[in-house]
Amino acid sequence: MSEPAHNPVPEGAPDAAPARRAASVQLSRDETPNAQGLMDPAHQSLAEALNVMLRLVQLGMIVLGVLFLFSGARTVKEGETGIRLLFGRVQAENLAPGFQFSWPYPIGDLEKVQTGSSRIDINDHTGFWPFLNENQKRQPIDQIVGGQQIDPSRDGSLITGDGNLAHAQWRVAFRVDPDRASDYARNMPADDATRERIIRALAQRAIVHSVAEVSIDQLLKEAPRGEGSLAYTAQRRAQDMLDALGSGVSIESLDLQAKIPPLAARDPFNAVASAESTRKQKVEEARQQASKTLSETAGQAWQEANRLILEYEGATDARAAAVRDGDEREIGVWTQRQDQLLGVISTLFEGPQAGGRVSKEINDAKLYRAAEGQRRRADVARFEAIREQYSRNPLVTLHREWSSAFAAVVSRDNTQVFLLPPGASSLGLWINQDPEIARRIERDVKQRLTQEAMEKREKGLNSEQFRTNTNVSEMDGR
Repeated sequence: MSEPAHNPVPEGAPDAAPARRAASVQLSRDETPNAQGLMDPAHQSLAEALNVMLRLVQLGMIVLGVLFLFSGARTVKEGETGIRLLFGRVQAENLAPGFQFSWPYPIGDLEKVQTGSSRIDINDHTGFWPFLNENQKRQPIDQIVGGQQIDPSRDGSLITGDGNLAHAQWRVAFRVDPDRASDYARNMPADDATRERIIRALAQRAIVHSVAEVSIDQLLKEAPRGEGSLAYTAQRRAQDMLDALGSGVSIESLDLQAKIPPLAARDPFNAVASAESTRKQKVEEARQQASKTLSETAGQAWQEANRLILEYEGATDARAAAVRDGDEREIGVWTQRQDQLLGVISTLFEGPQAGGRVSKEINDAKLYRAAEGQRRRADVARFEAIREQYSRNPLVTLHREWSSAFAAVVSRDNTQVFLLPPGASSLGLWINQDPEIARRIERDVKQRLTQEAMEKREKGLNSEQFRTNTNVSEMDGR
């Protein structure tokens, strides 16, 4: 744009076109226009702001994309196991605790399953226990007075194999097997309460089936747990049913917490249990007393001695049967067997393991045999000496022996001596026994008879200890 020019018209010039007012603005064309220069400053500011916003949006989209990619990553805690999924298919399971990556949903997912131990108590009337009010629940079970009958609509119970009713409390401990966590997540409901109801129902079904195979006596004597017990059988049944469902749940234990007969029949059951306990106690006391008596009788050798004596009695019975049948060959066989057993028994009783009264009797017998043999040898030697003296001087030997015998007779306590005066040709006496001597003789006789009776009775008792009645068998008198 240029300023207007002022050119005056000269005088005397021919007439020209009418004069025009000079233009105030003259337009000119720029062959190289500058667009940036023609832009208004406000427009330039707006463009710059739009460029900044575009870059911020781009950065935000990148951040959101990164966050989306890592949104599937989770932390697996202790007591949990992870399952990595991709388009609904299991890619990896039994993931260890810690940070684990997974594709984001809905492409993938990371399922977490609790593997810690849990338990369910089946200990109220909804299980197999009688209905108890709040006051009864605070009392010991042995003090609760029950009704005269069981109400199936409110009282829980079990039917045993012999048709009796009983009550029991159970506890189920279970956990999810980490190696089968995918089965658990696939086949078990997502609701914890529903899962516990399923496990409880299967455990109750296994308990009902197992109790139906035993009698009520067996149930009341059952141990809480252990291989071969009722609880172990019920646990295996419940585990089989859970495995059939593909639940992935492993039952760690199924314990029998308490068991009682029906409350109305508790007293008779307790009386039977008390009698059975008393019987077992008496049997155990008798066994201990028998073991003590046999040990005192034969020492450590009593068990082997008892076996040999029983075998000897069997050989004796067999020999008696052979005698009745007239079988000479069998008589000889069993007689030889008896002799062999007596030899073994004699060797056993004279060995180092023998002790007690048997050892004492054998030692006393050996001492008596040695003393009696020595005494008999002394008597033989004395007899030989007297016979030699008699052969040399019979009269002197006879007088000496007579004097010795007379002195021995006179020296007895129960001998009464009467002296006759010299020259008396005859003497008549009314001889009455001395009362003191008579009483002493009677006392000695009674003592001897009593001692003989006691020795005979003791020998009889000792022989009965080793005698077996083969016609009587011990039975469990439940």
